[in-house]
Amino acid sequence: RRRARRVSMLANLFGARRDRFTLANLRRLTDVLRVTPASGFSRHTASQVVETFREIAELMIYGDQHDPSFFDAFIEQRVMAHFTKFISPPDGGRPDRDIALQLLQTLAIVVQNVREETSLFFLFSEGHVPRRLVEANLDFDDEEVLGRYVSLLKTTSMRLNARTVQMFFFTGTETRGGKAAGEQSDAVAAAFPLFAAGARFLSHHESMVRAASRTITLNCLAVTDARVRQFLCSPKPWGKCVPRAVEAAGATVAALTEATLFAEPDAPGARERANLVAELGDLLSFVDDAAGLPDVQLSGEAAGSLAERVEAELWSGIVAPTLLGSIAPGPERFSTPGDDSRAPRSLADSRDSRDSRDSRD
Repeated sequence: RRRARRVSMLANLFGARRDRFTLANLRRLTDVLRVTPASGFSRHTASQVVETFREIAELMIYGDQHDPSFFDAFIEQRVMAHFTKFISPPDGGRPDRDIALQLLQTLAIVVQNVREETSLFFLFSEGHVPRRLVEANLDFDDEEVLGRYVSLLKTTSMRLNARTVQMFFFTGTETRGGKAAGEQSDAVAAAFPLFAAGARFLSHHESMVRAASRTITLNCLAVTDARVRQFLCSPKPWGKCVPRAVEAAGATVAALTEATLFAEPDAPGARERANLVAELGDLLSFVDDAAGLPDVQLSGEAAGSLAERVEAELWSGIVAPTLLGSIAPGPERFSTPGDDSRAPRSLADSRDSRDSRDSRD
């Protein structure tokens, strides 16, 4: 009897006739999410939940353009809490794929269309986006899920500033009984899940994912909050972004072999060369953008400007081993221990070999 009553309630919620763009309809849709369990439902219920997310997104777009009270109702009805129960089920399992895809898209629409900063504080409160969604157990082997995930994180990162970042940056002071601590100890205990999620995919095989991850990382680095910058410039977080990009740039240069560099336009190496040069340009642009971010006064091992830190990474990661190595004299440039092939090892070697062949011809 109890089950029949619940089925009847769901039928009334889903089947009720309504005017679409009304606050009453938004409340009805919220009720649908409220009574639907976070997991263990049928495919039909999953489809209904997906449609509910889609309608809520449409209502939020309408409200942004015509009636701000829609967002007020969105906050009052605690819609974000109902969203995150589906993306991060209480049992710790993965969400339904279709639900995850639609919810990620819906949240991106909501975050993108919020205009007032105070509304962002309400939207990001209680850790629904900053922690539960960013750290959700999603299937990142599914390229469509990953694409929408990084798109949402990118949209979210574009709303960061010295004030809104406080919703995403966790100092860890609450675990020390709320006692005040210095910036140095804060940097050790702190966590910035949005930055960590972006940095995680900086080396992803899909170029669109890499591009979104770079934007997320740069937007986090660009925040001019001293505690946030102190944390990001500490060894572990810093090592996940700029040094990794410099390392990738060095590997890309090394992959530009003689056969690839001087391949004829219709040869197989020509396409590889174009891809490698494009990737190298993207990596160096990312590093250059990081160097150009505004500085914040820091202390300890994080002291110094971003430009100085980036310059040091470039010198040790590319300039010294690659550029200076390519102009090293004679044997240092051509031979390696136990190798009599005298094969070219650098860009300059490749150029010298080509010039030698041309002179013989």
